[in-house]
Amino acid sequence: MAVEEAAVQLLRHGNGSPLVLHATLEEDQLDLELSTTTASDETVFDPSSFSWMILQALTDRLSTAVEGNAASIHLVKYRRTADQADQSEDQG
Repeated sequence: MAVEEAAVQLLRHGNGSPLVLHATLEEDQLDLELSTTTASDETVFDPSSFSWMILQALTDRLSTAVEGNAASIHLVKYRRTADQADQSEDQG
């Protein structure tokens, strides 16, 4: 869901260039970076938007970059261990 939301935001401001996704799966985390070329230097990611709230809720780390007409978003999700999952259920 987070990847789709990030992609929608990039494509909404894109200039028709392809959306590029780089994914790295490590033992304890998933790193995703989505990027594209934007139509102008307008703001792509609004931290006060509902979309940003969704991204924050679904990821463990979230960052963006805009350089010229290139925009990217970096998402990180950590893998929970069985012990962490058990602790979370005990607290809920």
